[in-house]
Amino acid sequence: DEAFHAVCRWHPKGTLIDNVKWAKLCRQMRFLSNMKNSKHEIDMAFVRHSDARKLDLVRFHSILDDIASMQHPELTKENALIKTVWSSIVTLTDVNAMMWKEAKAMALRHESLRVCAETRIAAFVRKEIQESKSKEMKSAALIIQKQMRQVFARRFVASLLKKMKEDEMFQLRIKCATSLQTSWRRFFWRNRFLNHQKRKIECERQNNTKKREHLRQKRRLSLASLLYRDVIRIDTTIATVSIHLYEDVQTTMLLKVYVPSTRETFSFRLNENEVRECLERALCSEGRLSWDEMLKRDALNELTKRLMIRNVRGRPIFLFSRRNIVERGLLIKTAVLQSCGEIFLLSMFRSPYDIVFCTYQPSTRLQLRTKISIPKLSSWLNQSYAENRTTWSSSENADASFIPEQALRLLKQENQPNLIEWLVKRVVIRENPKHGKFELLFQYEAEEERVIKLVTKIQSQWRRIKSRRAAKSQTYTHWEKIYVREERMFAYRNTI
Repeated sequence: DEAFHAVCRWHPKGTLIDNVKWAKLCRQMRFLSNMKNSKHEIDMAFVRHSDARKLDLVRFHSILDDIASMQHPELTKENALIKTVWSSIVTLTDVNAMMWKEAKAMALRHESLRVCAETRIAAFVRKEIQESKSKEMKSAALIIQKQMRQVFARRFVASLLKKMKEDEMFQLRIKCATSLQTSWRRFFWRNRFLNHQKRKIECERQNNTKKREHLRQKRRLSLASLLYRDVIRIDTTIATVSIHLYEDVQTTMLLKVYVPSTRETFSFRLNENEVRECLERALCSEGRLSWDEMLKRDALNELTKRLMIRNVRGRPIFLFSRRNIVERGLLIKTAVLQSCGEIFLLSMFRSPYDIVFCTYQPSTRLQLRTKISIPKLSSWLNQSYAENRTTWSSSENADASFIPEQALRLLKQENQPNLIEWLVKRVVIRENPKHGKFELLFQYEAEEERVIKLVTKIQSQWRRIKSRRAAKSQTYTHWEKIYVREERMFAYRNTI
């Protein structure tokens, strides 16, 4: 702004800069001296930014930005402007005088702040020294007083004891008091111990009563939810089957199979849709079954017919067949995966709407399931192609399913093997660190969770920095510098 007003004061004086003053300024400042046809570029810049062949303050700023960008193209716009100003504009007489005046004011402010800081530090140090001296003197006086009182007390007690020992009646009283104190202590502690034993027995009785009541309530709830119980025989294995109904967040059925020969229990949880579709297929129902129809004994007996048995190392294992119940579509792939030191059996089902992934862990009989819709899969393929376009063009060992021409054709039926191979490589089985259970998810879901964790960590660091700054600013405002007339010195007072 000072440079603009300085140029305006050139002859003839005015409030705007015309082309003559602009040309004079460019010659003195040697603008665009490192470029060919510098005069032409300067004139064109003036034509672009002038209004009626005049420059106001805003247009002067914009044309300086333009000149700085052309003179220093390797720097950013802000840095180029700063370099241009300090190399040329600051040499103007009025601007130079203003800069020196501002520098002197800044130096004076800095020196005043330094002197104030020295004064505060010196006052604080003197205060600390005086306080430490007073504390030492006070503690020494207290110690001397304590020792003198102890000496006087010992002398007084010794004189009293000497007189009491000479009295025979006093000796008799001491013996009586000692025996009474011993008897009272024995009675007090014995009574306290008996009361403690009573309270302990009563507390144990109440806890046992609560546990028995909890077990009765739990048994009543389990018996109330029991819908079906029967003894079945598959091959040569006899087992007891029971079906329970649970109505929490969603209505589910729990099918338990108890094998008496091995004393093992196998549990299978079925949601409402699985039970309904299984019974509708088994009963050949033309319409939708009601709950009264599904809870009949004949209908529940159809669920037990889906139990299968496998002998693993001479031990019977029961399985519940879910075929044609939940997974709509065709089985397109079965594979064996190894993750976290465990083996999983992977099954893939494809329908016109989605692709379902199911895994089974033989050691713990754990079943995991996830799915991805066809629109989501299309967007995932497009995103993967956009992120890895340079890799596909430069890598010699690129996967065939990642060829740009075929990336959008993987959803077609003829390219299904490539799609299966691409998806299997991006299925992740991991152990959740929160609850320690395995979970099945896709690679993009794991990447999204990682990004969310990083963002959360950055936010926590930024909040911690802001809180520290706020604490510092509050601390600085809580102390006030005052002058103590009695001691003729400065001190700091806490205003809280």
